[in-house]
Amino acid sequence: MTLINKNNYINIQGWMLSDLNLKGTDLLVYAIIYGFCQVSGHSFHGSIKYLQEWTNCSKPCIISSLNNLVNSGLLNKSTSGFGQPNIYTVNNIYQYEDEVVKEVNPNGKEILPNDGKESLPNNIELNNNNNINNNKYNAKLQEFNNIKEIITYMNSVCGTSFRSSSSLTQRSIKARLKEGFTLDDFKLVIDYKFEEWGKKPILFSNGKLSDTYLRPATLFGNKFETYLYEAKNNNKPIYIEEKAESADFNFDGLEKF
Repeated sequence: MTLINKNNYINIQGWMLSDLNLKGTDLLVYAIIYGFCQVSGHSFHGSIKYLQEWTNCSKPCIISSLNNLVNSGLLNKSTSGFGQPNIYTVNNIYQYEDEVVKEVNPNGKEILPNDGKESLPNNIELNNNNNINNNKYNAKLQEFNNIKEIITYMNSVCGTSFRSSSSLTQRSIKARLKEGFTLDDFKLVIDYKFEEWGKKPILFSNGKLSDTYLRPATLFGNKFETYLYEAKNNNKPIYIEEKAESADFNFDGLEKF
């Protein structure tokens, strides 16, 4: 028995192709899940079989597609309990916050969605002319692209594997962007701190190696402006609270203070 009824449909929007560069199974899966996530607090917790029926793909193919979308930061994944389907939500950067989005059935009557399972009569069809503030969307998209570029650059320089979808990472970067710092500023701090902390790790007084602090919360936190000043002036750090004050350390492969 099919899980899809005759009234179900998928709404694929142009920005999913032009801005997200999605295609094939990834595009279909994203569009399906996006449709269930347009009302605050709602998510997709339907079955893999439901996605298989829509895409005509195998189970491994669907799982691979979901992993691709999660790893790229487009979807967030959580678990609902043992033996229950995973819960997927669209990264909130791609949701139109503060907009009243309602689901409309083929007869034009508004109906309130009741959950995120495949039992919904239809996915949500957005009205681009009435419900979407394009300027707000474009600003959010640019912000997301900036965050993704910064984290991608950091991972490539530092050999890390941080995700641009992390809420903590996003908060740190957003705060600095709102203060007026540019992408080049972020990259300069990343390069400088990798030279200092990453190439030849040093031992801090708390017993941790310096390269463990090559993380968004540290680099892009409250000391970001100080790090940027150091980088631009090619100075030694003004202060590093974590460093040991003595020169007692002499471990192989580590520098002495």
